[in-house]
Amino acid sequence: MAISNNLIRNAIVSTVDPTKMTATVIFLDKDNIISGPLQITGRGGKTVKDFWLPEPGDYVTCLMNPNNVTSLNQGCILGTYFNNQNPVPNGAEKGKRILDFGDGTRIEYDKKTHTLSINCVGLIKINGKEIHLND
Repeated sequence: MAISNNLIRNAIVSTVDPTKMTATVIFLDKDNIISGPLQITGRGGKTVKDFWLPEPGDYVTCLMNPNNVTSLNQGCILGTYFNNQNPVPNGAEKGKRILDFGDGTRIEYDKKTHTLSINCVGLIKINGKEIHLND
């Protein structure tokens, strides 16, 4: 059985729909064909959820339905990837987890030094039944 060369595709996000967790993408190597709504793979499920959407212009890798070789409208977005147009965040290295929001807000954890750094350009709200600092 031959595997379609359209199974794994790189594309650029065109539009997103946060209510349906879908996005349309542009396939540059397919004469800029725009896909139908593709599901965005997430983490979590029924009760635990991790919500994230790519933004228009983000470079993404898509997994397309192998049973639909005539259309690029059935599949899902696996995630974004880094390249020259979308470089890795400053300070990225092994043992670090970085969440950079692009507006100056950044959360970084360094596993080697056990340091959590939070830089927020706006308001920080912390809510809880009890909050203990340095107990």
